[in-house]
Amino acid sequence: VERVPASVRAMLWVYTSTRVGDAIMDLAPRLLVPRRVEIDLLIAPALAPLFATDRRLRDVHTDPNALPADLDFILLDGFRSTALRLKAKRYPQLPFASMRGHNAGDRFDRTAFADRRMRQLFGLPGAEVAAPTLDLGDAGGKVFEEERFRIAVPLGARLARLRHAQWKETLSRIVLAWPNNVAPPWFRFFGQGESARKDLAAIGNDFVAAHGAAELDGGELRRTASDVAECDAFLGVEGSLMHLAVGVGTPGLALFARTDPAYALRPAGTMRALRSTGDLAELDAAKVADAFLGALPGFVRARRAEADL
Repeated sequence: VERVPASVRAMLWVYTSTRVGDAIMDLAPRLLVPRRVEIDLLIAPALAPLFATDRRLRDVHTDPNALPADLDFILLDGFRSTALRLKAKRYPQLPFASMRGHNAGDRFDRTAFADRRMRQLFGLPGAEVAAPTLDLGDAGGKVFEEERFRIAVPLGARLARLRHAQWKETLSRIVLAWPNNVAPPWFRFFGQGESARKDLAAIGNDFVAAHGAAELDGGELRRTASDVAECDAFLGVEGSLMHLAVGVGTPGLALFARTDPAYALRPAGTMRALRSTGDLAELDAAKVADAFLGALPGFVRARRAEADL
């Protein structure tokens, strides 16, 4: 159907992507769905913890064989064969629509696209795009410390061209130029796998012991999101942890290689971007450190504003 019928009271959103960033952006307009409609979400097990405590969702499912019986509308994220087979087999008579149809790829503003599409489906007027958010419940609240300014730093990367190979020099420059009126920096290092461990080794045990803590190869995704929510700022390459930071409201500086930051970040958001038109290696340590320090006053203001709430 082109519009969600006014009679709908319970909707199943079938989400088949398995990427953290995509899910946070694509599911942002769940907040636009009229309150009369209850939302059940079917999503990959790895992503389910991110939305398990979301108060706009009635329930989050990972097993397509254990879905509620009172559904009266199906929303597919796209026309993938897995989603279409589920719809045809289990709910052949229910009206349905999709968020993206056959459209695929990464080079578009996912958040704005999803917002516009949801407004079309429910006949809602145009307005400011709903920002990506994660609702982690009571465990996701901000925890402030006056003794140190905590910075989430993801290490490693799946592709060599997306790795920042100068972390030790970058972070050393930040420490040396740190303003006296801000609590000393404390780097929380996150990451998975061998490339993250190599980056940590290159930074060196002495620096890590003096200025931070290594928290590599962590467990559940929701725990990581809560850890990032406790930080005062983010500094790292665009990826899953950047999207977690955006979702939990942690400001910061994200490093982009080739990709236009406008595809992933809202213009009025608190996540700044530093872009290389080539490989990430073109962003040297001085440029990254200067960009972070230049944006630091804004991060501090955002932190203090949160503390005052």
